[in-house]
Amino acid sequence: MANEKPIAEALILCDEIIAEAGTNKKSLIGTFNSIVSSNFPMQHAKICVYAAMTNGQGEMKGELRCVRVDDQQEIFKASGKVQFADPNQVVEMSFNFRNILFERPGLYTFELMAGEELLLEKRFHVLAPA
Repeated sequence: MANEKPIAEALILCDEIIAEAGTNKKSLIGTFNSIVSSNFPMQHAKICVYAAMTNGQGEMKGELRCVRVDDQQEIFKASGKVQFADPNQVVEMSFNFRNILFERPGLYTFELMAGEELLLEKRFHVLAPA
């Protein structure tokens, strides 16, 4: 079966993702676009990432990776299989990353991949106080 290229619908960073029992509706708590720390390297306790995509067909490799923009250093990643029952299905994914080490302040990005294709990028800043 030929795979279609999925379309990313969302890539959101937050403190917590809650799935409602029964309906599986997601609540994203504490969305953010930056992290501030006085000390580097710093270890961030938790980052949750909500991702949604559609238009896929069959099974394909999915990957979410965090990259430091200035030197393209991969900080961490998660990967697995994504299954689409049909192209109209919206596949939602929730990731919980704990104790992430950021060596220095800068611009970072989360990259949502399907197969070898970049579907969506979410940039965020790791900042030192001014």
